Amino acid sequence: MKNKRLILIFGVIMVFFTCFSLMNKSFDRLSRYPYEDPHDRELIDHYLNDEEIEYLIEYSIAPAYFIKYIESPGFNIYHIDSYQKIEDNYWYLNYDQIVNFTETLLTYDDGLNTALSLAPDYYYEDVLTWLKDGDVFNASTVIITNPEDELAYLDDDHTMSKRVPYDLVKLNIANNGEEFLLKADAAQAFEQMCKDLAKEFGGESGGVYLVSAYISYDEQVAIYHEAISQYQVDYLKYVDYPGHSEHQLGLAVDIQIGNYSDIRDSEQYTWLLANAYKYGFVQTYTAQSQKENGKDPRPQHWRYVGLKAATTMHANNWTLKEYLNDRGL
Repeated sequence: MKNKRLILIFGVIMVFFTCFSLMNKSFDRLSRYPYEDPHDRELIDHYLNDEEIEYLIEYSIAPAYFIKYIESPGFNIYHIDSYQKIEDNYWYLNYDQIVNFTETLLTYDDGLNTALSLAPDYYYEDVLTWLKDGDVFNASTVIITNPEDELAYLDDDHTMSKRVPYDLVKLNIANNGEEFLLKADAAQAFEQMCKDLAKEFGGESGGVYLVSAYISYDEQVAIYHEAISQYQVDYLKYVDYPGHSEHQLGLAVDIQIGNYSDIRDSEQYTWLLANAYKYGFVQTYTAQSQKENGKDPRPQHWRYVGLKAATTMHANNWTLKEYLNDRGL
């Protein structure tokens, strides 16, 4: 009798564990998830753990918000809002890049907001470089958010980091066979100014020749270090930190006039002082800017700011900084 009772109890236990095993095996973790697409459910079941699935269910998060990212390495269900913000602002990235970029940004303090504030005028590689390296020449530097604007302002405390302008074009002017680049609007304006100089003074561009136009970050690094290596302390007054040069904006030129050692002695320079603003060009390094930031005047340096700003700056004898301050920019 006792043996029969033990056999019965054992049988009940076996039935219980068999039923429990079968139930557990057929348990659907997504039974409370009200989205029916079989492929989406398969991906969710494969890539997410129980806690993550509970998160989806609790907040009623539809697959449309995250399923496109779910197979990307490093995917985190709790970061889907950040993925979407990055996709909206860096539309050219694929899903793997979006996830990788976002996850990297989230390792930096305020990295996501920095990336959003720099879009769309910086490529994502530029943003990562800035977050990783900052400015090795001036740790307190602020990165500008409008590097494509013709009024973008750079000085010792404002940088565009290693960014390359979007629409650089080759200048179509005679300059002893050398090639120079500027942004398209600045190039067109400078070419027209050279044509009018030629009409006024004859020859190629009226005797005005380019010494430099667009200068890349790496080229500016070489210029800066060369100045240091030669201990040209006075010369360093004229050398911008890499990332801080208006030349890197693609909006500035340095010129030479004939054989003048000081171009301020030439008639062409007098003409430029009176007329360059009509083409959108001004001198951003002046005696006033020397007082403000310690930079010596550079008579050879001309910056494109557009016709409207140049006209106002010329009429008021303003620096670019004064013009921007007047407009609360």
